[in-house]
Amino acid sequence: GKRSHDRTAFWHAVVEDLVLDLHASAISRVLNPEVAMTCVSQQHAGLVRIQSSPCQINRSPRFGGDGWGDSIVINIVLSGTLIAEQDGRQVHVGAGDGIFCLADRPYSLCFPEAFEAVVIRFDRSYFAHLPLVTRLHLAALSRAGNVGGMVTAFARDLGRLATTLDANANAQLIQRLAELLETALSVMLGAEEFAAQDHRIATLSQVKAYIRDRLADPNLS
Repeated sequence: GKRSHDRTAFWHAVVEDLVLDLHASAISRVLNPEVAMTCVSQQHAGLVRIQSSPCQINRSPRFGGDGWGDSIVINIVLSGTLIAEQDGRQVHVGAGDGIFCLADRPYSLCFPEAFEAVVIRFDRSYFAHLPLVTRLHLAALSRAGNVGGMVTAFARDLGRLATTLDANANAQLIQRLAELLETALSVMLGAEEFAAQDHRIATLSQVKAYIRDRLADPNLS
């Protein structure tokens, strides 16, 4: 009835517009999409397990932040597929994989079919000691190789068991998950740094070769 619809609208206004700047919309013909969520919240981290029909999720951080702005968000796909976009990059992942993104910039998540996922949010302070974390961009967990697979498996099990555990156990397990994610981030960011170094070395070699071949050229500057 209308009263139920009003309550739903109020909930969306409070949670999406006032708290998270996170807007979800159905992308199927189902008028009342099915959504089931379980949440575990810690002081500087949180975990949500979601089962839903197809949907599109958009985040547009407002000026001044909304509590998620200084966060790293990991979306791990347990079933279905995810198409993520941020900063002009698009990443497709399937079951058993996930994506990293920074919540201080707009992003969109499209789940074109029914899915199950675990969403994990960590304050960026968890990883502040990683010198390259500010350069993190949208990327698939699978880029971290076997370490990415370990993160996915751990998050999957924690997402399914967290509501059966006490707060102390969850706090310890979320800390272990943060340590696994740190290792995955180090692998990914380290690989990018090495790739950048290789590019600089190759460019420098080309410059040296160009100069060496033209040392007798009076027009060489």
